[in-house]
Amino acid sequence: MNNLNPHILVVDDSNVQRDYTISLCKNCNLFNINSAVNGVDALHKLKTDHFDLAFIDLEMPEMDGVELLRQIAKLETPPHIIILSSLDSSLIISLKTMAQVDGLSVLGSFKKPITIESIKHSLELFKTKKQGLNKQWNSKKVPFEQIQLAIHENKIELHYQPKLSIKGLILNSVEALARWEITPGVFIPPSDFILVAEESGLIHQLTMNLYTKSLIQKKLWEKKGALFSLAVNISPFMLSDPLLPDQLIEITKKHHIQPNSIIFEITENALSQDQSTAIASLAKLRMLGFGISIDDFGAGFANIQQLSRIPATELKIDRCLIENIHTDPHRQSILQSAVKLAKDLKLKIVAEGVEIHEEFIFLTDLNIDLVQGYYFAKPMDSNKLSQWITQDLAPLRNKIIQTSKK
Repeated sequence: MNNLNPHILVVDDSNVQRDYTISLCKNCNLFNINSAVNGVDALHKLKTDHFDLAFIDLEMPEMDGVELLRQIAKLETPPHIIILSSLDSSLIISLKTMAQVDGLSVLGSFKKPITIESIKHSLELFKTKKQGLNKQWNSKKVPFEQIQLAIHENKIELHYQPKLSIKGLILNSVEALARWEITPGVFIPPSDFILVAEESGLIHQLTMNLYTKSLIQKKLWEKKGALFSLAVNISPFMLSDPLLPDQLIEITKKHHIQPNSIIFEITENALSQDQSTAIASLAKLRMLGFGISIDDFGAGFANIQQLSRIPATELKIDRCLIENIHTDPHRQSILQSAVKLAKDLKLKIVAEGVEIHEEFIFLTDLNIDLVQGYYFAKPMDSNKLSQWITQDLAPLRNKIIQTSKK
């Protein structure tokens, strides 16, 4: 398939809305387009032909978009999905989540009428996914022995993604992310091997290995005058080990790194294991001078009481609350409440997963401290990050500032 000419199916029972969406696609130089008038019609076409991208209306007779999405998820090669609806934003978000849980790739969910900017943004995501199609890891379960060998042979490396101050776009810190490249350009997704590492008891060894690598790299940056903080992910499974704080501070001191320049990121379900020991571990880490960040906030189901028990210094708001925030009043209300909550708890706020300029502009009007996401930089190895800092950051900053003035 030609990435510039995807086979598209537009599903909408309204002739006007269907023709409008098709016309916007054509304005984006997309012409390989079919249409369907309802879910039954669409499902028949999806079963008899291959489509790369499908625009799905939610409100249709005979078979509505909700049932159609459930049926599409059962197809052997389902298309990427863009959800359209005139329904309430909260319902659209819920149905997008349903589709993603069912395994569908949802490029966007938009209130009607969709804009050409939304289509262009969805197409960029589509192209990114398609470009990596032939470089994907197909297995969903990595054998224990393979992970053990990879750790022993130091094959699991780190990439780093910057966090920038929302005011001035100054580099504040970088997040260290595990990357396992099995052949050139082919990476095993962290979700595949981290889960096995947690289940098999390898997660402690893997984390300590990667933490040591990150400290060695941080020391090299410090020698060059780069004094930004380093964020490292800690599995909830590790927090049940009462010796963890002592082990982390010992490694940190061994590499002559100040604890207050290290932030440990944990998910909001971090207390789901041994709650008492987990709280004690986090409290000790705070007392030793480390920062604690609550990661992926908004993507899980942690309650406010649980969040109040975590001695955090930072709250990272997940992409699910940032996506299209500039056009979604429902998300705006949730995000504003999350920001107020964080400020009440005296937490630094990071908006992660920022992908487009409009999202960034909306965030600048809120009381947010840091931003992170593909709009600024993708995760990269240490050499590329050094180059990005010295050569790319200033031009990027100027470009964003100039764009914001228009």
